[in-house]
Amino acid sequence: ELPLIRREGTGRERLPPTAAKMPPKKGGKKKKSKAELEAEKEALEAQLEQERILAEKAEAQRLADLAAAEKKKKEEQIAYRELELKKLTHELESCQVEVLAAAEQLAAEEAKKTEELEWAKYTECDDKPDASSESEINTYISQEQEKKPDDLDEALAQCIYTETVAADLLKVMAGAQCSGDNTTQAGCEQFLHELRATSSTKLDSCSLYMVKHADEFLEHDQVLIAKKQAGIRIGMWINMVVKNFRGALKPIVYPEIGLQVDIPKVIQPPRRSTPHQYRTLAAPVNST
Repeated sequence: ELPLIRREGTGRERLPPTAAKMPPKKGGKKKKSKAELEAEKEALEAQLEQERILAEKAEAQRLADLAAAEKKKKEEQIAYRELELKKLTHELESCQVEVLAAAEQLAAEEAKKTEELEWAKYTECDDKPDASSESEINTYISQEQEKKPDDLDEALAQCIYTETVAADLLKVMAGAQCSGDNTTQAGCEQFLHELRATSSTKLDSCSLYMVKHADEFLEHDQVLIAKKQAGIRIGMWINMVVKNFRGALKPIVYPEIGLQVDIPKVIQPPRRSTPHQYRTLAAPVNST
């Protein structure tokens, strides 16, 4: 038995260093050996590998199911489209038969109508050019360009006749437009422009004659003429007296043709030594 050591002033006792050590605890966990640790590691790796293999198999099965479903869907779509294509092909063939029949019927009716018109033209002895013939239209335009009428009524009558040719030409152009014949349509448009140009030239020629011979049409120191035939309207005012214009001139009124125009300022200044002419011309259109 070890003696106790007492320190003065503390009232405490301390055992020697050898007596302060605690005895080992009973029942403590035994440290695993290296072989055991190695075995546990291999078991864990084997388990993880097994889980990885199972996950890969599950993913492969999912992808296979997805591909099978996608394949089935595409096959169904292809079958549906093939069926729809067969239906549309059948409908197209049926429509083509109907369209061909309608086209043949229309061609027959147009041929019959053309024959009737040609016969009517032949029996009427009408020398009006055939609007569907470029050579006849060209010949007509060339002949009309040479005409320079002096009489206003004669010029208007020629313009009206030209408008009937233009009306026939419009029908030919409409047919070309319906059939998609751009070449014929462009040719008709050019012919229409040239036909209207011949009418304008005739009216200009007639107006020039009236200006040169204004004394023949003079009435109260001026010439005031208005004409209207089949939708073509023309009005002319010629001042023959040199005089001072004070203020703005009154508008020129043509009650016979329903027109009223203002005299331009360029011919209103005082002291003009030449006659002044003002002419208005409405585009030649059908009044109906």
